[in-house]
Amino acid sequence: MTRLLLCVALLGGCVVDVPDPPDETPAPTPGPTALEPFPSPAPPGARFPELVATPGGGVVLTWMRGTEDGAALEAAVLEGDAFGAARTIVEHPDLMVNWADGGSVAIAATHWTAWWLQRAPGGYHAYVARSDDGEAWSDGVRLHDHDGRGEHGFVVALPDDDGATVFAWLDGRAWADDATPDETMLLTRSMDAAGTLGPETALDERGCDCCPTSGTVTDDGAVLAYRDRTVDEVRDMAVVTHDGEGWSEPVVPVEDGWTIDGCPVNGPSIVSNGPSTLLTWLTAADDQPRVQAVRLNADGAADGPAFIVASGRSVIGRVDSLLRDDGGALITWVARDGSDSLLRARWLLPDDTLGDPFDVSPLPPGSGTGTPRILDTPEGILVAWTAPTDPATVELGLIR
Repeated sequence: MTRLLLCVALLGGCVVDVPDPPDETPAPTPGPTALEPFPSPAPPGARFPELVATPGGGVVLTWMRGTEDGAALEAAVLEGDAFGAARTIVEHPDLMVNWADGGSVAIAATHWTAWWLQRAPGGYHAYVARSDDGEAWSDGVRLHDHDGRGEHGFVVALPDDDGATVFAWLDGRAWADDATPDETMLLTRSMDAAGTLGPETALDERGCDCCPTSGTVTDDGAVLAYRDRTVDEVRDMAVVTHDGEGWSEPVVPVEDGWTIDGCPVNGPSIVSNGPSTLLTWLTAADDQPRVQAVRLNADGAADGPAFIVASGRSVIGRVDSLLRDDGGALITWVARDGSDSLLRARWLLPDDTLGDPFDVSPLPPGSGTGTPRILDTPEGILVAWTAPTDPATVELGLIR
């Protein structure tokens, strides 16, 4: 059907056919899928990169590397269209390099925060340091009060522009006490602008032992995501939120019901953009491996049903994600590809439709590739992963 529009001119009238507006909004334009190589600043031997955004829209790449004196946490800053020279944040004889848990930095407008792990008798400890400029660093201090046996790691750091940093980590001090059940806690504490640590607070008395944690800051406050562990060995994703006054009780946004008697070493990715938050994770509930994602409300509850991003026996997990201003998101995961592995990705569009999955890069088999990372930049989506060659190298690419 059309409407009739009467046009009146000086010498007479005219009738013009004007089409009705379309019934549906056009589908969002799919995101880019092609990967281009990008020069890496990491030296031979570098492994397990992390990509960190700066408040001004910049990028910092960190990695771990074995050295003659132990191991080091190193970083480089993206300067224009290339990374600058590598800089050492910490080097220590007992610094631990591990594919699932290591160290990196977090950056606010006022300061940088770094964390790493050091081997200790009967386990390992988490250490933190701060810097005003990312070059001169304070001495590392142990993040947790406990100085005995047990594993303490999977650190999340959320720095504030007032100079403080909120930390969260998985703490296995109970494993060293024969009278206490072997349980791992999710703990948190803050470091103020002077580098003084505040009191420890338990957010969950029983979390999954060795699945990485994730955190973000929304317009409503800090949000932490981790794999929970019930007494019946159900290990679904849980979320705790901070509203400026205190932490919430744990919320399970999606009850998968994945019962597994052991840690799958597969953590979540939680990202935000203003008030919007997206949680992505692996589950194998009902013996069906799949990568899922769900949008969250401010209280950590699901804002709608979960999206099945990938499913099938080829799915390994080790997810990462990014979230854009328009609500669109890119999600990556590692999959089996015959005897090798493959980094795959899929766009979740702003209208909550899913684009087609696409291959990002082939990967060697095994955990030596770590968890590939992605970050949105003005030049495109930067991708970082480990090539476990001899020696290992950090590989970079741009999706655009």
